[in-house]
Amino acid sequence: MICAENRDALQYRGIHPNLDLALERLTPGFLSSLGDRERRELRGDAVYCTRFTYETVAPEESFFEAHRRYLDIHVMLAGEERVDLNHPEELELFRAEEDGDFYAYRGGPPLYHPAPRDVPGRVPGGRAPDQGAGEWPRDGEQSGIQDPSGRMNCL
Repeated sequence: MICAENRDALQYRGIHPNLDLALERLTPGFLSSLGDRERRELRGDAVYCTRFTYETVAPEESFFEAHRRYLDIHVMLAGEERVDLNHPEELELFRAEEDGDFYAYRGGPPLYHPAPRDVPGRVPGGRAPDQGAGEWPRDGEQSGIQDPSGRMNCL
C-alpha cells in the first residue's frame, strides 16, 4: 500500500505503466473538470477515472468494498472521509457484482494497516467528500485505499 499527500503522488511512478498514467492524470484540476459520476477513459477500459460526490454515512450504515479486476486511487478534492480497513477473512460477503467488479462485505472491527477491503463514505458529521477514483486492472495483491486523514491516498 502507498499512502501519500496528493502533491507527492508522482514520486511513485515506475511501479506499473498504468499506475504512471493514472498518477499523472488524476490531478485535482483534471478531476474538477469532470461532472459527478462522469467516467473518463485514460487508456480504454484498462485505465479510467470517475468523479464521485456523495454524502457520508454512519459506521453502522456502511460496508467494506473490494474490487478483483481493478485497483483504486482515491484523490480527495474537498470534504472529509474516514476509510476503515480489514482482512478479508474477517468479513462476510453479502453482495457480489462480478460484471461491475464490486464486492460488498460486512463484519469485523476496522484495522488500520494494509488490507484488500476498504469502507469509503464514512465521516463524523456527514460532511460530503468530492473525490475521483482512478482504476486499472489488478497485477498481484495490491490494494487501493484512502487513509482516514483525508489528506493522504493509498494504493
